[in-house]
Amino acid sequence: MNDQPTRGIYNEFLRGDLQPHRKVFEVLGDRTKCEPTPDQLSGLGFSSTVRSSVVAKVTMTGGRRRLISIQF
Repeated sequence: MNDQPTRGIYNEFLRGDLQPHRKVFEVLGDRTKCEPTPDQLSGLGFSSTVRSSVVAKVTMTGGRRRLISIQF
């Protein structure tokens, strides 16, 4: 759970045709932060341009545990 205000707009993900307006998006992103809330939606973000991996510990039906390496 995030306890700090969170930005929804990041300049590093702007399309090339929007780059000339990056200063406007910087101000917009700073002024439109989402305030923390106890029932917030959380998740993971992935980029199609960055290869990475994660190791997940999975508990299966019956209580058996297994480590799974996920490549993305």
